[in-house]
Amino acid sequence: MRPGPDAPALITARAAQGASAALTAPQTMSLIVHLFPAERRGRALGVWGAVGGV
Repeated sequence: MRPGPDAPALITARAAQGASAALTAPQTMSLIVHLFPAERRGRALGVWGAVGGV
């Protein structure tokens, strides 16, 4: 049986995942702001936040 990844590899992978999320979150919010008209923007950002929270 092959051993699993060690702790430093897991920590590095988790840091890369966090950095990727930090880069994509502002981009998705910017897309929502540009794609939705002002009267629907609040609801769209609320759905975005709810999905991100889940």
